[in-house]
Amino acid sequence: METPARSRRIENIRKILTPVIIFTFVLSIISLFLEQAEIDSPFIGVFTNAVDFTLAFFILLELIFELISAPYKGIWLKNNLASTLFSAAFLILFTYNKYVEFVIQPDLESGFQIAGLIVVRNFFMLFKVFGRIRRISALLNNLTIHPAQTLVLSFLMVILVGTFFLMLPVTTVDGSGLNFIDALFTTTSAVCVTGLIVVDTATHFTLLGQAGILILIQIGGLGIMILSYSAAWALRRSFSLQDKLLISYMTNEDDLNRVSRSLLQIITLTFSIEALGALWLFFSFFSEGMALGKSAWFAVFHSVSAFCNAGFALFSDSLEGFAGNIPVNLGVAFLIICGGLSFAVMMDLMKIPGKLRPFSGRAGISGKRGLQLQLNTRVVLLVNLILLTAGVLIFYGLEYRNSLSAEPVGRQYLLAFFQTVTLRTAGFNTMNFASLGSAALMLSLFLMIIGGASGSTAGGMKVNTVAVVFSYLKSRLTGRDRVRIFEYTLTRNTSSNALVLFIFAVSTIFAGVFFLSISEEQPFQDIVFEVVSAFATVGVSRGITSGLSTPGRLIISILMFMGRIGPLTLLTALAGRRVNDGVYYPETDILIG
Repeated sequence: METPARSRRIENIRKILTPVIIFTFVLSIISLFLEQAEIDSPFIGVFTNAVDFTLAFFILLELIFELISAPYKGIWLKNNLASTLFSAAFLILFTYNKYVEFVIQPDLESGFQIAGLIVVRNFFMLFKVFGRIRRISALLNNLTIHPAQTLVLSFLMVILVGTFFLMLPVTTVDGSGLNFIDALFTTTSAVCVTGLIVVDTATHFTLLGQAGILILIQIGGLGIMILSYSAAWALRRSFSLQDKLLISYMTNEDDLNRVSRSLLQIITLTFSIEALGALWLFFSFFSEGMALGKSAWFAVFHSVSAFCNAGFALFSDSLEGFAGNIPVNLGVAFLIICGGLSFAVMMDLMKIPGKLRPFSGRAGISGKRGLQLQLNTRVVLLVNLILLTAGVLIFYGLEYRNSLSAEPVGRQYLLAFFQTVTLRTAGFNTMNFASLGSAALMLSLFLMIIGGASGSTAGGMKVNTVAVVFSYLKSRLTGRDRVRIFEYTLTRNTSSNALVLFIFAVSTIFAGVFFLSISEEQPFQDIVFEVVSAFATVGVSRGITSGLSTPGRLIISILMFMGRIGPLTLLTALAGRRVNDGVYYPETDILIG
């Protein structure tokens, strides 16, 4: 019979066992890095084997402990059948792995059996530990209460799974798979829809590897949680209140009763635009003499990559070979712009029947005058229009005697237009950015830092943030106490969040440039360009990405992750719950300026 004392002992043991297993899992990730780093030291082999045996021991210990502590063994086995089978499969795989390594000792130079076992073994470790974490009710409740933390951890989990996938031999043409650092970098770039690459996507990966990257891009563009809940909705599963809170956080939907409908609209809109884009690009590629099957695959890949603002291309020179192809340029640019507007803006545009008067009168008024656009939509459209128009004209004015001088006038404007669009976090390019002059380089940095709209597949500080910061500065210069946009007064919380985002973005870029300057011996302007491109999840480069050192690649990977998650989400996830200790100190002033 279960006694209170015995229950407390079991719970205490469980509290000790769980962090030990998680700590061992962290060590296993470190050992995986060391295995792939090609460091010639006997210590590495001893360390990795010690970690492997330790993890296997604690997984077996956990399984035995849970079975013994269960008051009803049959019910426990029934409720934990999947977890038990998973643990058994891991232990069998572990035993076979060590048998092959120590007894059979295959020739590592002639085969990849051990490498394959290492990758599969780490797949089991990853899912086993995450399965353990999901059974900790306190942590799970904390995650559902804080959607930002759920979002951060979901992206991390997808990146880890994608990293192990790209290490599989079947994903690369040479049959060896990527090493851990390159796989981590490529997966982070895909999930964070950036487009920076250390190996050529067109020639280095097999069809399976390219398909895996495409799936990672789609997951990163829509978000793993949106796809997960969409699948649940398709299976007619009901959503709990915590589920709806999480979805509303990701979709910016305030009305919880409309969450399911908003989710369906986002998925339908995404796949519809990608399908139309793929159809357009298919005919564009096919008309250039590309084979039918290749045209279809390239059309799908580039349509998803463009809409998600990822910038991954199946051409070694990105889209430089299509610099003068108007259909390809316009098709890709249209997809980039749509992806950078945000789902909220596109759905708001779809609600407007009849007349559109986005910049006159108060938004949200209905009646005979018809529906009008929301303030967020009006701001996004206006700022995008200003940036696109001014960007094309300024880019052309700066480069028509430099990098564009050898092109006819029509192509010069087409090149200026496409570069202005893609620099807003898409990552494709139809010209070499290393040929840009200093002034055009500064314009490129400006466009990259601003990025797309909040809630879109684009990165950067977001046009919404820039609009709020500009309005704040305008209100201070004109002596107003309130921040106004059009006929509306913004809340102090919105203004303070925008300033926090601005400061965080500038600080992160500064730190990235500082650390990358230490790890790399590259021209300073190339380092700045690379850091801004990574943090803004743009993906364009001046040609230094593939030459980055291991620390440099890790720095860029961190910047891409921070840029995709978003500073506000990241800060919210790290902050946790707000604490009001009830203590108020006297106010005073300090000299500034």
